[in-house]
Amino acid sequence: MQYKNVSGFDNKEAQQDLREVLGDRLDFAWAAVASTRAVTEGWFPTAYHIKTIVKGHRHLWISSGNWKSSGQSQEDPFNPPLRFNANAFLRDHNREWHLVIDSPELTLQFERFIRYDLDKAKEVQSGSAPETEMPDVFVPTAEPPAPEVEPEFFRPLRLTRQPRVTPLFSPDNFIEEVTTLVTQVTSRLYIQNQYLKPTRQARWRELNEFVAAFSRRPGADFRLILRDLDVQDSLEMMAEMDFDLSRVRKLKNTHTKGILVDNAGVVIGSHNWSSQGFMRNRDASLIFDDQEVIDYYARLFLFDWSRAIPAELSTPEMEPLLAAPGEVIPPGMRRVTWSEFENE
Repeated sequence: MQYKNVSGFDNKEAQQDLREVLGDRLDFAWAAVASTRAVTEGWFPTAYHIKTIVKGHRHLWISSGNWKSSGQSQEDPFNPPLRFNANAFLRDHNREWHLVIDSPELTLQFERFIRYDLDKAKEVQSGSAPETEMPDVFVPTAEPPAPEVEPEFFRPLRLTRQPRVTPLFSPDNFIEEVTTLVTQVTSRLYIQNQYLKPTRQARWRELNEFVAAFSRRPGADFRLILRDLDVQDSLEMMAEMDFDLSRVRKLKNTHTKGILVDNAGVVIGSHNWSSQGFMRNRDASLIFDDQEVIDYYARLFLFDWSRAIPAELSTPEMEPLLAAPGEVIPPGMRRVTWSEFENE
């Protein structure tokens, strides 16, 4: 999982706390990310972005959510505390998609990846702090109000049978497998992610061009949900590629990385829709070829769609601004952390 400082959480302090509790049982290394000072050499360009836990050689957790309060709430909406506000809960926490799996075979595959990454990272530790703290950012608040919808929470889907799944890793096989899945779409394509990032890389550009063409296909059910922070690069790219932007909405605090294709498959995991996420950084997801799983996430997606707002290109004066310490918040703006702005 990622080690960036987020929302008052310092990963270096967390590592020290774990060392105090676990002692020699803690086997730790900073990920081999080229953009940080924590390693002398890195092969993941900008992020070790995987969100995965292996327990006891048979239990596996895969998620879009970082290990922090915005993605891992301490409140249970099905057993709420006193004065629980369902609407505020939905607004203040990230939307994440999670998987908890009991499978020795699948768990072993992910365990091998984690151990490999750990062993290789140990060889390039620099002994320096991971990175310096980034500034806050002012982002616009002037936007249409979110639709009034009845809050809805989704109990976990529990399966006792073995669905068909395909493990996906980047930089190993994600772009190939997801391109194959997406380009077989005939009628329905739902995508929920932070952004769609532009690139000149050929395979990545071709996938975006296909999705753009599908968004304009008459009768096609194309829907795309983006996060409400810093989506202008994505929208400008999509406008240049002639996406049908009327089928694009944005949602506060969505952190999901999900793709749903017809009744053929649903992708669940940590991959941001970018060339770095699909092809170069370390990420992990699964494709489920199972109708019950597809239907479950389709219902969840459509609920989020119902409470999302239109995604429209903003004017230049509405662009985000770096926030100096103690600086007064400008009118029409709000302060967010750099991590929230980067949607990590």
